[in-house]
Amino acid sequence: MSDDDHGGRSRRARRLDLELLLAVLFVVLLNALHLSPRVVPIHDTFYNLANFHIVYGELLFHGTLPRWYPYGTYGLPSDLEQAASLSAASYAVALAGALLGVRDVLLLFKIGAIAEQLAFVLGVHLLGRRVFASRATTLLLCIAAAGSVVWNGQQWWDFRLYYLLPLVLYFVTAFVETRRPHFFWAAGIAGVAWALGIPPYATPVLALGVAVVGAFAAGRDAPRLLARLAEPSAANALSLAAFAAMAAAYAWFVTHALDHVSLHAPGRDAATGRVSAETFRTYGGNANLLVVANAFLFGWPLQLPWGNGADNSVYIGLLPWLGVAVAAVRERSRLFVGLLAAALVLILLSLGGAFTRLAYHLPGFGYYRHVGLVFGLVKVLVLLASGFGLERLWALGAPRLSHPLFALAAGALLLEAGFACLQAAGPGVWLRSGPSHVLVRLSAYAALLVAARVLRAPLRWPLALGLAADVALFQLALWELRIPILPPRERPLLAALAAREVVYRPIRQQEPQPPPGPDRTEAEAATARSALELAARQQRVGPGIKELYWYVYQFASFDPCKSRHRTDYLPAGVDRLFRVQERAGFELAPIVGCGRPKLRLTSAVRFARDLAEAEALLPAARAAPDAPTVIVRQSPPSAPAAPAGPVRGEVRVTAFELGLLEAEVRVDAPEGAWLVYADAYHPGWRAAVNGRAASVDVADLAFKAVAVPPGRSTVRLWFDHGANAWLRWVVAGFGASAAAAALVGLVAALYPRRPRVAGDG
Repeated sequence: MSDDDHGGRSRRARRLDLELLLAVLFVVLLNALHLSPRVVPIHDTFYNLANFHIVYGELLFHGTLPRWYPYGTYGLPSDLEQAASLSAASYAVALAGALLGVRDVLLLFKIGAIAEQLAFVLGVHLLGRRVFASRATTLLLCIAAAGSVVWNGQQWWDFRLYYLLPLVLYFVTAFVETRRPHFFWAAGIAGVAWALGIPPYATPVLALGVAVVGAFAAGRDAPRLLARLAEPSAANALSLAAFAAMAAAYAWFVTHALDHVSLHAPGRDAATGRVSAETFRTYGGNANLLVVANAFLFGWPLQLPWGNGADNSVYIGLLPWLGVAVAAVRERSRLFVGLLAAALVLILLSLGGAFTRLAYHLPGFGYYRHVGLVFGLVKVLVLLASGFGLERLWALGAPRLSHPLFALAAGALLLEAGFACLQAAGPGVWLRSGPSHVLVRLSAYAALLVAARVLRAPLRWPLALGLAADVALFQLALWELRIPILPPRERPLLAALAAREVVYRPIRQQEPQPPPGPDRTEAEAATARSALELAARQQRVGPGIKELYWYVYQFASFDPCKSRHRTDYLPAGVDRLFRVQERAGFELAPIVGCGRPKLRLTSAVRFARDLAEAEALLPAARAAPDAPTVIVRQSPPSAPAAPAGPVRGEVRVTAFELGLLEAEVRVDAPEGAWLVYADAYHPGWRAAVNGRAASVDVADLAFKAVAVPPGRSTVRLWFDHGANAWLRWVVAGFGASAAAAALVGLVAALYPRRPRVAGDG
């Protein structure tokens, strides 16, 4: 089929782009059921929801971003959680929600997920309109893209791993076609936005896929194209500066996110974070190509079974594969070859064989360990490549739908699909049968083509509707079989997802209970229990079972004596304390504050000039009758410490944020005392006593201590992580700006000012 409407495009300036509008509405329609509060994300997407909840609460109630996560690991910088869990859309909806005072965090998170899907479809639309002459091709690609998205269980290793790939490739293609360097830097800026909200070590895989496509698209023109990057123009200089600034800000932010932190992730080097070659090759499973082919062609299994069993979904509908088949025979464009070459590279990477061993030595790949979970990227590359075949189909002309054999075949499909549904044991049971599901999808195409023949409608509309029905049926199967619904009896757990202010926990406990004090309530403990129960539930339900991570404690605003869940990193000092305790065998609970106040006044101290001396002193100190705290000071006080004994006084916390604590302290001892805070030491912690800067010293290898004078004092502790203290705002501002730019781009694409004429580029 060929479009006959190109000639009048110039006369339709500023008119609504109907095809893009339909794609946008299709995205919203597919997500309508997900907006129910009974649909709560599972697995790694719940991890992102929990971090979004934490960040949003801090932004809403304190007007700031978290700097420190005090609960679950004795205290850690929050930078990595922010970098890995918050996408550009997350920042935008968090800012908008905070300005409007929204308390429904789950709804905000889902709006962000829908915004990400719209960005995905926008990228497909822009790339399609640049590469393909037919609007029908772009419409079909957008429909398939929208219907292929599965985000409820795995954002990291599926949806967010590919959602901005089409937009990046749009800018790369524009650079190759126009040779204007600002398009190249725009691709880089979009790439930085793409990196937000995924584990940073995944970015080399994204870069590899884009580099392969770009290299093939450029071909022999690559040297001349690269030379254009040095073009002395204002647009080039500004776009280069913007890319360099944002890339450098992101790189510094994530590189220093885990300073002074010890890694305990399986298969990772504790010092460098690198994985072994064997871990790189096998962690998370390797691909079975027969299973991949079935899932690609027939949408069965619904999700690839390795990894967690719900990590990758690859179905793009039946029609795009017809386009792939036609293009494989007839298309030889460099972009088409580049798309398939990148898909092939990623497939080879997923197999865990010789190519995977070689890829381990590529820059940055030594930190990656999910080679079997790249099929979301492969899916999108194949989908984009299918557009070339669909273009060829239109050029071949419309088939003769009036032929009797067509009507016979369509009728047979409809009857077979009907029997498959009727013979099922109950309503919807056919969804659980792969062959029945495929028959029903094929029958949808057949029925719509017959209707087109009767109504004499253009072929693109029955194909578009058939593809929409195809992927919608796939989404229906996912909804019925893979999306867990919160039962009515568990709906009270949703209270944990309302925006709430972080609660200071004065003691560590085994289970959430109201700690002593007039300002502590059972409601706080009940909310913490609900949060812990909800997080555990969302890892149990659905396909596979995910480990629960330590983040759940910060989400619950509860501090356990010891984490029961997976902890991939610990503060360096806490890690050192645990190793010393393991060798010496002394009791740890009095130090870490289990059942005891985390803030305490003491005059029983011993001084060490460095950590090595403190490590040697600590076992004996713990065995002494007064169990003194070992404090590290390069220049210990010349006068002896005050006589050991209980220090009379009071500590009352008056302000608490994620990275700040303020307390009113009364010390009755005339010599003063040490305020020891059983929260992890980090060189970024600062203190002020009565408005004057004070030293924050290492206590018992792991925690913080501040000298306090006698009488009443105001002690303020805050976390200042060097450049990251302001870079977290730069990253957040860039993310929100990128999301706003995408929104502007979507509106501009819906109302194009100068629609592109066929053959232009």
